[in-house]
Amino acid sequence: MLSLFRGRCPFKIFMKDKSAKYGILIRMLTDSKRRYILNMEVYCGSKTIIISKNS
Repeated sequence: MLSLFRGRCPFKIFMKDKSAKYGILIRMLTDSKRRYILNMEVYCGSKTIIISKNS
């Protein structure tokens, strides 16, 4: 879900194919049968985690 927002925000995104091109991306895990939101997460950009093990 793209929530319309054009203000200043470090994790605002641009999607050229959407009618509302600027906004905050919210990912939701929902139960469509009961119409209940199970989990929500605001997309804050890509995360890169590098774990190195030295043997």
